[in-house]
Amino acid sequence: MLNGLGIYVHYDAHPEFIQAALDYQRMLGFRSPSEDESGLARFVQILANYEGPSDKYSIFVGSNWRLPLPAYGYLIDGWKIVDQENW
Repeated sequence: MLNGLGIYVHYDAHPEFIQAALDYQRMLGFRSPSEDESGLARFVQILANYEGPSDKYSIFVGSNWRLPLPAYGYLIDGWKIVDQENW
């Protein structure tokens, strides 16, 4: 979460998928999503590209208190998930 911003991933929110997306982003040479808005935007792009254009309701970006619940919550620092909770 960057300045209270969160990403909701409807279908593939398990930690293995999120970590794989982080690893892919690092492999491409982009900034970490925890570094700045550019890194976060690329992370959302990678997630949305994976989900595909036909599933228009699987990725949400917004204030963490406005995201659909229940959900998994991950705190990302650099390229690793450092904390996880379920809401």
